[in-house]
Amino acid sequence: MSLKFLLPKCLIFSLLSFFVLFSQNTLNASEYTAQAKATPPYKVAMFYPRDAPFWTNFINLMNEAALDLGIELQTFSAKGNRILMKQQFMSVLEGENKVDAVIFNNYKNSAAQFIKLANEAKVYSFLVNSAMTAKISNEMGLPREKYPYWVGQMYPDEKGANQRITNILIDDARDKYPEQEVNIIGINGPISSGAAIMRLDAFKEAVEQHKNVKLHQVVNVESWDETEASIKFQALMKRYKQTHIVWAGSARLVDGVLMGEKPLGLTAGNDYFTGGVGFKKSMLDAIQKGQVSAAAGGHYIEGAWSLVLIFDYLSGEDFVDHGVELLTPMGLVTKENVQLYIDNLTQEKWTKNNLRKINFRQYSKNINPELDEYQFNFDSIILQLY
Repeated sequence: MSLKFLLPKCLIFSLLSFFVLFSQNTLNASEYTAQAKATPPYKVAMFYPRDAPFWTNFINLMNEAALDLGIELQTFSAKGNRILMKQQFMSVLEGENKVDAVIFNNYKNSAAQFIKLANEAKVYSFLVNSAMTAKISNEMGLPREKYPYWVGQMYPDEKGANQRITNILIDDARDKYPEQEVNIIGINGPISSGAAIMRLDAFKEAVEQHKNVKLHQVVNVESWDETEASIKFQALMKRYKQTHIVWAGSARLVDGVLMGEKPLGLTAGNDYFTGGVGFKKSMLDAIQKGQVSAAAGGHYIEGAWSLVLIFDYLSGEDFVDHGVELLTPMGLVTKENVQLYIDNLTQEKWTKNNLRKINFRQYSKNINPELDEYQFNFDSIILQLY
């Protein structure tokens, strides 16, 4: 039996809300064999794929949460190297460097292996940002079922976000070319990226729901690189000259598309329509100018939320009653609401100094036992940055 519920959201910034849906499994708390025995200050390690704008925001928010919660947080960038990430991961599982918990994403499908390694070392683990493939997920089960030290997972609603973006793109193309078959190409991230895989699956599923639409080809770009995206976009547009939609897997890839259109004499928002995941300033500016149809994002807050849950778990306040699988829907930005996002997601408000205004202690149920539910919503973060 599955139970999902919606956390309350603040009305002032409802367009920015990143409310959390909790999926509860059928096990009772008493059936879990792994019990938190750590002593504060808790030691937690976070592993992320590479240094990039998204991960900079992700880690900066985690660092602020760690300071507020008194957690000794170590962060490790794999610099795009899976072997290095595993070496970094192994370095905190034993000896004097052993941590109480590890947090990581499914970089190059490494999550299942990391969960098993942490379980063997009796180190609590939490999967964040990207889910495992359906096949591997079925083999692994839910957190705590087969691997008791794997206490939870949280990842963005890639499916919902990309389906909404795709539907908007198709609607725009139909309005512009009502009598024509809608021709689509796509530019996605690394073929081994969990996020890229989920986004592509959602995109394809959305396309299949429409009639008189044809997806010609989707290409992959390593490291989500704008320059490579620009080159591949130009090649695809020369191959498929009647393209109406260019779906992109991220804001950086959209940047690459817009870079690549100039030599071709094309204009996004007029000759073709594009959009993708990400709240980069360039993406928001492009939406405001009418070049990009839609964007979704803001999920870089997940690292901080996961740290709050780990803190509570290690403190004896288990979040199991709220579910061990958490889904965070992304905010959707279009021309109608883009100004609201531009005003509240400025670079000045997201500096390290300004992030110190955020009080992450207010989200902990261990610190605030009067809380009935976790108040994880993005608008509450925005309100504190003024």
